Amino acid sequence: MANNYLSKKENVMTREWVATSAMAKAVVTAGFNYDPDQDIIFSRMDALQRKLGYAYSYDVAAPRTISAIIDCEPFFFSYGGKDWMIELWKGQYGLETGGEIGIYNRKTPSTLGYAVLDKTIGKRPHDPNTAHGKFFRCVSDEDLLTLAFTLVRDGVPLFSRKPEKHWWLTGFEWGVLSAPEELTMELSIILLDSAMCEAFVSTLEMVGYGNIDVDANKVSFIFDKPYSFQPRLDPNNKDIVAAAVKMNKDIVSFYKSLNLRSNDPNQIPANATKKLSDYLFGPRIPEQNFVARLLRDAGCGAAEVGRVLHDVFGLAAADAAQILKQVDYTIEQMADVLKNVFNQSETQAAKILHGVGASFKQVAEALYSVYKQKLAQVAEILVAIGAGKKEVYNTLMAVFKGKKLEVLKALGNLFTH
Repeated sequence: MANNYLSKKENVMTREWVATSAMAKAVVTAGFNYDPDQDIIFSRMDALQRKLGYAYSYDVAAPRTISAIIDCEPFFFSYGGKDWMIELWKGQYGLETGGEIGIYNRKTPSTLGYAVLDKTIGKRPHDPNTAHGKFFRCVSDEDLLTLAFTLVRDGVPLFSRKPEKHWWLTGFEWGVLSAPEELTMELSIILLDSAMCEAFVSTLEMVGYGNIDVDANKVSFIFDKPYSFQPRLDPNNKDIVAAAVKMNKDIVSFYKSLNLRSNDPNQIPANATKKLSDYLFGPRIPEQNFVARLLRDAGCGAAEVGRVLHDVFGLAAADAAQILKQVDYTIEQMADVLKNVFNQSETQAAKILHGVGASFKQVAEALYSVYKQKLAQVAEILVAIGAGKKEVYNTLMAVFKGKKLEVLKALGNLFTH
């Protein structure tokens, strides 16, 4: 392998860094840290992104969601009763030039929730092998691989990440503007055993990679021009990509105008913190909300999204209801999910719906239409979730029109002194 930068420099982080400024703390909250020795940002092992998994739609959405103009190269293989995907990325991520290695897998067969993800955000329309169209989970600690890479720009090394057991090894240099074609990544991956190594090398060869160096279970090669279809080159993404390219040029130009001595986030001046923070991180979107929004945009109903939140992410009913609301499903649709996916009782569902902002009228309508509750039962549940006498009366009169006598009778039974 030419230009073996990995073997020339250890690039071990020797100085501890502590986030003290608002900007630095935002970097840490977003799942990253700063290496003062190489002046780069890198992802932490405990980054929240580990809960998110990965699917093809994330690459498609990258120019829009994180202003990323990147090369993507996924490798698929089977090992140890699991389907695996190792993916590489390099390019411009808004303010920063960077690279990534991500390790993902998935046990087979899987639950209904995974089936929903596979047919929507996992689908790869340009890949003739439909088996690759899956949603993958970030690997567990037992499946971490030892990863290392050097990112090279026009023949000059930008930085290196030393060998480290990880699920997502990354590096990003702020204030550098690059096209993906200007970058190469020299990388090595140590697989778990010889069988896994053989499966991965076979996949590399099938994709088209040559000059693969294999030393025991360590596989080294260079990621230069990707062989897989690149979402950023899809004509349907032309306008979004063009907008991201312009935004990236603008933010890098602004950053350079600050004339900072380093990329230490603690050193960002207060008058630039908001602009850079908004650009880098934007409004904080919880990981499961991101997936739910992608599914909603792909045409999935509330029941399918609810099944994903339950089966794949293991969310509690109340948390799932909050996400369903945030991605614009109706109260009745949410009630249906609480009943048929999370097996919540009428009263449990009413408390959850009211807790996420549903009015007493909306709760009553859901109890009537979804849970098939009669007037008296609805009245009891409304009281159980905190409705007063006047609120119960007004709600029942609005939902059960023309049944004033029944409403008064229900009130009399509930509010006797």
